[in-house]
Amino acid sequence: MNSIKFPLLDRPTQNSVISTTLNDLSNWSRLSSLWPLLYGTSCCFIEFASLIGSRFDFDRYGLVPRSSPRQADLILTAGT
Repeated sequence: MNSIKFPLLDRPTQNSVISTTLNDLSNWSRLSSLWPLLYGTSCCFIEFASLIGSRFDFDRYGLVPRSSPRQADLILTAGT
């Protein structure tokens, strides 16, 4: 798994506060999100394909659909 080291405070605190920039946090969240590949073989694919549309957006949940199995972390195969 990809890991990013966040800069910590020099002195220890009682509540264990982690200090980082918003850019580092954004990059970490993008690296940690799933990239699924949707592969449809029959009528069941219509249910998965509706998630790509504008009403049900994969991107809001950190899922980025990919067009190649080489780029995907998760392959969803819909079929009978």
